[in-house]
Amino acid sequence: MQRILRFAKDLAGIYFGKRVSRSAAELSYFLTLSVFPTLMCLYALVGEFIPSSGMVEEVLRGVLPPDTIRTIENYLLYVSVFSGKRMLTAGAILMATSSAAAFRSLHNIMADIQGAPRYQGLRSVIASFVFSLVFLAAMYFTVIVIVSGEWLLKLLDEHIPVSWEWSWLRFVLLYAILLLILLGVYRLTSPRGTPAPILPGALAAALCMVAAGMASSAMVSMSVRYSLVYGSLASLVILMLWLYVFGNILIMGNALNFLIGERRGQERC
Repeated sequence: MQRILRFAKDLAGIYFGKRVSRSAAELSYFLTLSVFPTLMCLYALVGEFIPSSGMVEEVLRGVLPPDTIRTIENYLLYVSVFSGKRMLTAGAILMATSSAAAFRSLHNIMADIQGAPRYQGLRSVIASFVFSLVFLAAMYFTVIVIVSGEWLLKLLDEHIPVSWEWSWLRFVLLYAILLLILLGVYRLTSPRGTPAPILPGALAAALCMVAAGMASSAMVSMSVRYSLVYGSLASLVILMLWLYVFGNILIMGNALNFLIGERRGQERC
């Protein structure tokens, strides 16, 4: 029990001592800037796989608040009408620059927590743009998997005769995809030669993200007054708050990895 309390105290020390909340707010800002350009690029790549706006609601229901989902649907409708090479080029540039800035923000706080950066100088800038391309590829893969849910259910029914329901299976898929993305992010931001593991923090962070998404969506959906406070900006504010919570979880997941690695090193000594 004392070890658990000491571990929790060390986690709290990292959160407040390294100002994780400030870094999460910075990360939320850059991710918000990258959301709609990324949607623009994804629609250009996989728009033919999305038969209707109802597909977006089906996938994101329970993860994002209804008003935010409607904002995304309206934006996709706008992109489908006015899409073109110029818009796609502008979207790709904005997505690359904003997601690269988000990666550099994440890389900096991870370096503060772990004591050393993985990339320095120009290599950090190059790595951030490479990460933005990897991020787009991961989102592309996510959309393909999610929108092909019926195909996946048929495949499962053929091999495992169980009554599968997409309403809960999609959360399992989201968890698996989140886990893979987190493992990649934690590896890319860990100092070279670090003994710290990446799996424990990724497992915990992915689970917390799915749970936080469901909880925050339910809480916001039950509230009918938040739109009276923020007006037409309510959807954007809720999205930023959602990303802020996820940013905290993302950073603290790697802090968990760092502390586990530190404890293992002390035990070996």
